[in-house]
Amino acid sequence: SIFLFLSKILGFIRDLLLASFFGSSSTLQAFLIAFRLPEFMRKVTTSGVLTQVLNPHLESNISDEQKSFIATVLYFVAVVLLIITVMAIYFSSFWVDLYAYGLDDTKLLGLVKTLFVLMIPYVLFNFIVGLISAVLNSHNRYIVSSLLPLILNIVMIIGVVLSPYVSVPIEVVAYSVLIAGVLQFAIALKALHCLAGGLDFTKSVMSLKN
Repeated sequence: SIFLFLSKILGFIRDLLLASFFGSSSTLQAFLIAFRLPEFMRKVTTSGVLTQVLNPHLESNISDEQKSFIATVLYFVAVVLLIITVMAIYFSSFWVDLYAYGLDDTKLLGLVKTLFVLMIPYVLFNFIVGLISAVLNSHNRYIVSSLLPLILNIVMIIGVVLSPYVSVPIEVVAYSVLIAGVLQFAIALKALHCLAGGLDFTKSVMSLKN
């Protein structure tokens, strides 16, 4: 589709700018290492697998029962991913040692850890956005779910362009990943509200009875 094509073009521009602004520097290497997990999760959530998982459980008409089911899924995934995110930040040194195996530069490892901590919350926002996109796709609301992946590349491009104006340029790029996740989350929530109205996180939802 045209949105997939645009995403590829923007991704190419993003990578081109990263190479232009940071070259083959150790800071770019640190960023790419720290960005592996968020990038992997982005690919998973945009692959359509979540739509295939949720689609059999969703009906064409959104009843109160369906809204309760959607709220339960979102609540459960949000809580699990929040715990995982907190644990990942707390044990960031372990993950950095795993992802950056072979690096002996202490300063570079410290930068990888900083960037990892800044970007790992993107995984939480991105997976929830992926679930909401799956709900939207199941109800033929393809435009919003197709536009959401573009936001990451757009915000990262802006971050790269603005990076020379701060003391640690690569951190601006890392912050742009987090900001993109928040924007995607906000837009996805708005689209879900337009589709299904407000979701009530009742005791039955929070106790996972649905």
